[in-house]
Amino acid sequence: MNLLSRIKSVLLVSTIMFAAMQASARCGVLRWSIKTGSDQGISKIELSKIHPNTIENLIKLQAPKNLPQASRLSPTETEVYQLQATLLEVNQTDDLDYHLLIADSLGHQMIAEIPDQQCVANSSLLKNQIQSARNYIDQKMQVSHQPQKVNVPITLTGIGFFDVPHAQGAAANGIEIHPVLDITFSNTQKLNE
Repeated sequence: MNLLSRIKSVLLVSTIMFAAMQASARCGVLRWSIKTGSDQGISKIELSKIHPNTIENLIKLQAPKNLPQASRLSPTETEVYQLQATLLEVNQTDDLDYHLLIADSLGHQMIAEIPDQQCVANSSLLKNQIQSARNYIDQKMQVSHQPQKVNVPITLTGIGFFDVPHAQGAAANGIEIHPVLDITFSNTQKLNE
């Protein structure tokens, strides 16, 4: 291999590595393994046992005093919930999650999030469900960093998660659905063509 070919090879490998580092640097950090189902506690969750619930009930839960980085808070973070809600807004956050602002008919609001596939470890038992939920959103609309008003009834299924309240519409106790494992719009057409 001549010198020019070696230089090209090094540059190509460097470019690929830099792009991969840039992508992973944008993924989240705080309690990330729990948010994406790559934590050891994921095995405690009966994924086939879905608990119908309401935003009103979830936002009344006692907020935890501490948020452990690598362990789940039982029972809330070890249960799969299904909510009937209205999707008010969608946007993509800096950590590449789809950030969904949802509300019930009484006006109670909370956040649900769908991680980007490139931020979910291949070892995650939830990777395929997360990707399926994200693909569903992508089929319905183009998501950008700017919040888009949607206002469509949905059925949403995902795992309970306590986060630090960080966004408009976040529940005071920090409860979220993160990750969303399934979402269905009652409206079958695309939303922002």
